[in-house]
Amino acid sequence: PASGTTTASGADAGASAGFDAFCDALMARLAPAPGDLVLSPWSIATVLAMVREGAAGTTADELTAVLGGPPPALARLLPTGAGSALEAGNALWGQRDLTWKQPFLDRLADSFDAPLHQSDFRADPDAVRREINAWVEDRTKGKIPELLSAGMLDVSTRLVLVNAVHFAAPWHEPLAELGPRPFTTAAGRRVEVPTLAGTTLRPWWSGDGVSGSAITCEGGEYALVLVLPDDAASGGPVPVATFARVLSADPALVAVQLPAWTLRFRQELSAVLRQLGIPTAFDPRAADFSGMTDQEKLFLDFVVHEATVEVNAKGIEAAAATAGGMAAAGAPTEPRSLVL
Repeated sequence: PASGTTTASGADAGASAGFDAFCDALMARLAPAPGDLVLSPWSIATVLAMVREGAAGTTADELTAVLGGPPPALARLLPTGAGSALEAGNALWGQRDLTWKQPFLDRLADSFDAPLHQSDFRADPDAVRREINAWVEDRTKGKIPELLSAGMLDVSTRLVLVNAVHFAAPWHEPLAELGPRPFTTAAGRRVEVPTLAGTTLRPWWSGDGVSGSAITCEGGEYALVLVLPDDAASGGPVPVATFARVLSADPALVAVQLPAWTLRFRQELSAVLRQLGIPTAFDPRAADFSGMTDQEKLFLDFVVHEATVEVNAKGIEAAAATAGGMAAAGAPTEPRSLVL
């Protein structure tokens, strides 16, 4: 089965059309075959949008084309904030002795509420890594304690742009716990898994070879969309537009049965993003991030993403974080050695 959390009211169609295409392209690259995958395309797109604010020329054009529109529009796709089921935050850590261009910092502050933390990667990159990880752990309520693994930052790192998001909400109506029940994995293996069930009025949609419904969260602003292919042998990601069709469908009396699950995913996304159409940003010779600083030539060194989700009888909790690291082009990551 495929599933996704989304706003029950829907986002602005104009802002989200390009984002939906980005989601579909990303999922197609990360889930070419049946299997378990959890990620937040919104978190990844937000970091790329912040990176785009400092790009110019071909670098900027590629990022804009992949994101599907002006980056600031992404910041308005989901309602977030203290007291909301969904809380998100952005921040950046920059080399303290570099002069960062004020328009770049202003755009990140105004459009993404992303403050600059003055850091010293040259002196102690691992100390900065630990600081970033602590910020992410706090923003994700402890769900992602180590987004940046040891060695990801080094003396060539100049800027790290980070997004973190946490979601937690109870169901509008709790699900019943049925205990262990048979479940068929993507590989066709039958296993016993903790199973949840509930029958009530829910959206019901069927078409394009799939059927779907939704479990509404308390307050009605969010829902977990469940989509099942009519052909159990079919695989691959479900188009994002399908989730919107399910949410807008007429209600019917629907009985759902699904496993309780906890999933986690972590991946460095540079290779995938190059394939999606932004190779120039990762090229130390060709990347143009002159909108960030004139003091050094920078390139996008890495984009790492981690996400986790837990679904149980009471509700759903999920967290995701993404970090994009900018490095100085030509700066050696290790000291040169000459032994006579």
